Order: sequence, then C-alpha cells, then structure tokens
Amino acid sequence: MAEKYVDIHGFKVKYDGDSQMLQNAVHHLTSKLDTAEAKIFFDGAKRNLDSHTAHLEIHNPTKNREDDLTLVHESDGSYHLKKREHPFWG
Repeated sequence: MAEKYVDIHGFKVKYDGDSQMLQNAVHHLTSKLDTAEAKIFFDGAKRNLDSHTAHLEIHNPTKNREDDLTLVHESDGSYHLKKREHPFWG
C-alpha cells in the first residue's frame, strides 16, 4: 500500500495511492466539488462524535456504479479516505 497525502480544499487527507477507486474519489472531491460542498463531508466526519466518520457515495464512471467510501476524522486533525467496509458483504 502506497499511502499518500493530499490537500483537498484545505483539509489534509490520507489515502491508499495504489487504489484507483480512491484516486477517483480524490479527483472528484478536488475538481468536481467547490470548497463549500466538500466542507460538508469534512464537517460531517468531524462532528460525528461516535465514529468520526462520514459516508460518501461517489460515481465511478469506469464501472458505472457508486463507490462506497468512508472519510474518517483522525485525532491529529487529518482525515483518512478509505473504502467503506460492509459488515455483511465486505
């Protein structure tokens, strides 16, 4: 896993740089959303006091489906973008 960090509208985000799905999500968050729209996801992750997560569904044009992702607010103030794990189907 090649962990990468990227600045998305002023928020430091860590993600697996080897994952095409996560690269697509980073592109979507940086180029398809303006700062106010992206801030909604980051604020959601920060305010969710139980799990510090926000769930995102981002369209994947190469597979014509939605990718299910989780944005986690870390204790150091950064965020971690990762594939959402489903309890029943992985």
